[in-house]
Amino acid sequence: MNNPYALKPFMIKSIHKETQIDYTFTLEYTGDLIGGQFFQVSVPGVGEAPISISDFGSGAVDLTIRKVGILTEAIFNLAPGASLYMRGPYGN
Repeated sequence: MNNPYALKPFMIKSIHKETQIDYTFTLEYTGDLIGGQFFQVSVPGVGEAPISISDFGSGAVDLTIRKVGILTEAIFNLAPGASLYMRGPYGN
């Protein structure tokens, strides 16, 4: 049975530093997306938060994330090749 609430791992392909506190994470993703959607992003054992899609296309999705708390600090400690857990996309 397909559980729409289950978190799925997505590999981080690259990380681009935008500012001191804003990084863009490019993740492998092959599903259908439309502008304005978001994912529930999680680091197991740390927390979960909604993160808007900043760009997508050709087998990848970009999430631009600002470091503002415990969860985003944990995300910023990940490196390319690591997995970020997500569910979604949500929204129209």
